[in-house]
Amino acid sequence: MKTRRITLYLAPVLLLTWLVAACGGSESPSTPADGSGENNSAPNNSADNNSVNNAVNNAVNNSSGVNNTVNSGVNNGINNGINNAPGNNSPVNNGVNNAPGNNNAPQDVTYYRDVKPILDRACTGCHAAGGVGPFALDTWAAVQPLANAIDFVVDAGTMPPWQPDPECRTFKGQRTLSAEQKATIRAWVQGGALEGDPADDQRLGPPTDLVLENPSLITRAAEAYTPDPTRPDDYRCLVLDAEFPQTTFLAAHQTVPDQRAIVHHVLFYLVTPDEVPRLEELEGRDEAPGYECFGGPKVGSLLNTIAGWVPGATPTRFPEGSAYAIPAGSRIVMQVHYNTLNNPPATDHTEFHMKLYEGTPRNLIQILPLPNEGIEIEAGDPESVHDMLIPNIFGRELTVVGTAPHMHMLGSRFEVEVRRSNGQRECVVNIPEWDFNWQQFYELHDDDYIRIGAGDSIFMRCVYDNSPANQAVVNGEQLEPRDVDWGDGSLDEMCLNYLTTIQPYNPADVEGDCSAFPSCNMSCEPGDGFCTASCASFGGGICRECFAQAVASCGDRHCGSQLTPLYGCALGCLNEQDLGACFMDRCEAAFNNLWSCLGPRVYSGECNRDLDDCSITF
Repeated sequence: MKTRRITLYLAPVLLLTWLVAACGGSESPSTPADGSGENNSAPNNSADNNSVNNAVNNAVNNSSGVNNTVNSGVNNGINNGINNAPGNNSPVNNGVNNAPGNNNAPQDVTYYRDVKPILDRACTGCHAAGGVGPFALDTWAAVQPLANAIDFVVDAGTMPPWQPDPECRTFKGQRTLSAEQKATIRAWVQGGALEGDPADDQRLGPPTDLVLENPSLITRAAEAYTPDPTRPDDYRCLVLDAEFPQTTFLAAHQTVPDQRAIVHHVLFYLVTPDEVPRLEELEGRDEAPGYECFGGPKVGSLLNTIAGWVPGATPTRFPEGSAYAIPAGSRIVMQVHYNTLNNPPATDHTEFHMKLYEGTPRNLIQILPLPNEGIEIEAGDPESVHDMLIPNIFGRELTVVGTAPHMHMLGSRFEVEVRRSNGQRECVVNIPEWDFNWQQFYELHDDDYIRIGAGDSIFMRCVYDNSPANQAVVNGEQLEPRDVDWGDGSLDEMCLNYLTTIQPYNPADVEGDCSAFPSCNMSCEPGDGFCTASCASFGGGICRECFAQAVASCGDRHCGSQLTPLYGCALGCLNEQDLGACFMDRCEAAFNNLWSCLGPRVYSGECNRDLDDCSITF
């Protein structure tokens, strides 16, 4: 078992970028348009900032290029039930006739009165027209031939798919069946899968949350993009055409992929006005729409994650009275992971549907990524346990309304809990049998929000099975075990949890200020420059820029000889495909050297005059 206690270093690369801007630097020539020298399948052992960006890159599903994808997860559920169901020699008609004990089964359980309400609430969310399921289960004609198979997969626990342990806590939209509901399905099958009287239909219908109705705004890239056929995993960042001349509040959203066969997942990031010039420069690097962005969007803050999509995802609707703030002048960049190992490239024009909040919300939404990037999983290890304890350094109490754990294919167990300053513990989510095909965002009940105090910590445990029997099957052959660590590729691993939080609306939180900096910095270890820089990022672009400008000014005055090497290193990294990895590989020593000179001056107050405009005082 490997245990780490960390502070979230979310800002060193952002600080580095602003340091270059503050020093008046310019970037080196653009990367060749052909992407030469890149390896989009290589593990991504990047620094905290950019590799957490990658985290959502694979956030809820990383199965591309492997035979057990999300869709095959759906297929393997009921389709395998069809093949393996007892007495199912003919999967269509004989399943019901061959059901065990059919001759003596009860005869009074019917589809319309007893079974349809169960399927409507637990199955047709996916198995309906337009759903991710490979076939619909919303009529008796569709369900009756599969009755024995449905009984089989329900009894086995394969369907409906639901990973969290209800003993930890329950969530909205929970797809679990009670023992009574399972018994009803079994009795119906044994009774001959009778249709019954349509008048008994309770008219529940399928869930109404499959489509975001009447979106206020539909946005997409100005031009469609065709993935590069030479890259089986093509990560492309596309700037959406929506512009926001005034502060806008997002109440709900849905991602609508165009070419579902090749869209592996989609992520959306807010780019604040101060970062738009950098975004425009990136977009102009080659003639194709957007820009290559393996390793993250290369602009913005991790705290500015807006949304993510994977196959099977449904619309996201924030709690009543809550919304995500988009400051005036901001843009949205969409990062799409295209996978063309099993399907040829096709021109894609994925859309982002937005329902805007009318007026001013009571609460603001923020999405916090919590990664453990230090995972090292030895080849052949059937139970590689990795723990991490994350103190609340956000300078305020956190109110958690949702969570989204994420691992890749070797994952076997995921646990998240709050560890209180008084020694008490509270389970956030526990997934005892991980299945990457069924990852999703879990929304807490309105009366069950989790509050994480300033002195509390978040404990996260990721367990992996790297045994020979648990290896992925690629091109019909099962891979041999190998050492695996954190990375963006489908065959790498991640240990990541997202917390969606709400906080009372404050205009300063939208524009970004440094009001949260003092309490956040108090949680940092003495002299920890990375942590101090991270605290500046929590105030958004304005605080981050102000802090970087102040540090550069003070550093130039007191530590010029140490500042120059870091400045040069920053210039050399700005064009790299992975800023985070470049920073850790090349610039960490230069940063530490600068901070050994500048840090004591910052903490002693010698830089306060530079920091005065940021309302930061040491």
